Amino acid sequence: MITSRFTGTDSNGHSHTAVIVSRGDNQRYVECHSCDYQRRVSWDARGTAESHLWSEHNVSGTHRQLALGPFIAAGFGLLLVLFLMSKTHAL
Repeated sequence: MITSRFTGTDSNGHSHTAVIVSRGDNQRYVECHSCDYQRRVSWDARGTAESHLWSEHNVSGTHRQLALGPFIAAGFGLLLVLFLMSKTHAL
């Protein structure tokens, strides 16, 4: 599941995108859509994504966009907990 997306434009006007992905093995990865760069990160995923865009693609001024997936999953989880709590108190 993509948790964050970083985009920026290089001096030639090309757009580059790096994403932070959370996978089923409970690990986070930084993936670049421009050059197929992929790296597992244990901390500072944001810094790794921005650093890759700056150093490899000469991108200045990255823009971070949060993905909606994690927020939607958390909302459904909260609704499920509230539903189950209301059922146990109704007995």
